[in-house]
Amino acid sequence: MEKAKTEEMGREDLKEALTQLISDRNSKIEALFNEKQVETIKIYTALSMQYSKHCGQKRDDKGNRGDGGGKK
Repeated sequence: MEKAKTEEMGREDLKEALTQLISDRNSKIEALFNEKQVETIKIYTALSMQYSKHCGQKRDDKGNRGDGGGKK
């Protein structure tokens, strides 16, 4: 990312660098856990993303629901 800020990187070069970083991160994470644990993590992540998409806009910045009555 520093290289992208200091130099003129092309869009494709930046995309390739980010793809490589993500795949490196994923392989390091998968090396920490066995296959069943990785599957559990993937399922939990997918469900939490679906939940946040479904219910994410119903809370304010502090996590309060609605327009009043919450802890402030």
